[in-house]
Amino acid sequence: MYQPPGSQPPPWQGGGTPPPYGPGGGAPPPYYPQGQPPRRPGGQLPVVMLVIGVVLVAVLAVVAFVVLREDDKGTPVVKPTNADVFTSAYAGKWSSTVYQKKPTTGSFVATVEITAGSATGTITYVNAPGEAAWSCSGTLTFLKRLGGSGYKTVVREHLTTKSSDKCNTFGYDVLFPKDDGTGMFLTTYVTQAGAEVDKDYYAIGTLEKQ
Repeated sequence: MYQPPGSQPPPWQGGGTPPPYGPGGGAPPPYYPQGQPPRRPGGQLPVVMLVIGVVLVAVLAVVAFVVLREDDKGTPVVKPTNADVFTSAYAGKWSSTVYQKKPTTGSFVATVEITAGSATGTITYVNAPGEAAWSCSGTLTFLKRLGGSGYKTVVREHLTTKSSDKCNTFGYDVLFPKDDGTGMFLTTYVTQAGAEVDKDYYAIGTLEKQ
């Protein structure tokens, strides 16, 4: 008999209740539409898992690539610099007359001594020749360079030994060595802010290399 296409088995042609399947009875085997092979239960699960695995691998590869590129750009390697110490341009002993313009006018002799590679130096002030003797001395501490200059430097004075009230305990200077190495400009200020913008200096002089 011709079996029509469809999803149901052909109808029973006899009368009454169709007999059980097979000699011993029992349920008939499952029916599959004509021309279609039986499907395995869960046959698509391995394919889905494979696709998910491929996607995960691709995502991880992209993330790793991005991270490695960022690392290549990464945090720059910190290289030692001489940005916070006196360079060889400042090294040596420097001395000459400095001229004060406020709060009173006058003059005195300043002597600066610096070692290359150090963050500190010494400074001494004494009376100008022919005046009553007095002196003040202490340390200079490197603070910063100005405007990217390799020469102009702001330093802090701390005068710890004083035989006169002519000297303040603290002050700020700008040191500026000449290109030819024969001298160094010294300008003194009351505040660091004033030194950084070159405003309201109260004494100035050109120290000679000794």
